[in-house]
Amino acid sequence: MNRMFKVMVVVSLAGLSVVLWTGCGKKAPEIAERTIGKGKDKVTVKGDDKSLTMTMGNGAITAETGKGAKVSADFPKDIPVYPKSEVLMSMKMAENQTFTVQLGTADSLDTVGAYYKKEMAAQGWTESQTMNQGGDRPMQMLVYSKEKEKRTVTVMVASEQGKTTINLQTGTS
Repeated sequence: MNRMFKVMVVVSLAGLSVVLWTGCGKKAPEIAERTIGKGKDKVTVKGDDKSLTMTMGNGAITAETGKGAKVSADFPKDIPVYPKSEVLMSMKMAENQTFTVQLGTADSLDTVGAYYKKEMAAQGWTESQTMNQGGDRPMQMLVYSKEKEKRTVTVMVASEQGKTTINLQTGTS
């Protein structure tokens, strides 16, 4: 199993745990701090019934999920975080400056999509790909780039049962 796959499994399990704990209205067992593995694959998990923070290795990968999650302070300033949203998950891979942020909002998919089209252009991003899916689970995927800086951003907006989820993923190409 490669290192990135391990990280994604840990982050996914932590996110699921927080959702189950907070969604069920029951207090989670105290996590305080636990360490899994050793060396460069060591994962430290800190948390409580509201949020989890994970650090892999020497801090090369950090992730937060739950009510206390915040967007990393060094998240690129030219990528807007939707103003009427709650941070559901934030992950940073320091090695290649890759960030993943998941947000939730009550605003419609169309409202959020229009916001990102306008704001990304205002920040100097070039739209390179667009995909729209209708039906019971509508979704928009918008891909932007800054060629000179060799950076890309994927904005995925999905709507289900009156809730809209925004996934932002950025890194260098």
